[in-house]
Amino acid sequence: MGYEYEISLNLLEDLAKTQTFFESLLHKHNIIDEICKIIHLIIDEVCINVFTYNDFFADIKLDICVSINENEISVLFTDNGVPFNPLEYDAYSQVNLPIEEREIGGIGIYLIKHLADKLEYRYCDNKNQFVIMKKI
Repeated sequence: MGYEYEISLNLLEDLAKTQTFFESLLHKHNIIDEICKIIHLIIDEVCINVFTYNDFFADIKLDICVSINENEISVLFTDNGVPFNPLEYDAYSQVNLPIEEREIGGIGIYLIKHLADKLEYRYCDNKNQFVIMKKI
């Protein structure tokens, strides 16, 4: 049996209440702490990226839908920002550079790619849809 939960953010300041909501949700479903921390980090990184790199949009809306079944947690992020496919971003090259040569940003995408078991991206109906899956 699967469960699905959704929350919407309009401001980065909503992130704390969003994290509290999903933390209690994951604990309610007896998800182990290691997976909870990974999901927490992924939600943080995606939310920060959406609101930071779309700061010229006055009306950014980010929807987060978490689906939980016996084998996997799936997190779908949908936003109305600028089209951006994080799967095409070369985060690995940034990690291998000396710190003084790195561009600002990109480490969060590297972490997401490293921590997730599967990633999908699509742009449709003028919205980014980024799905992150983690086995449990």
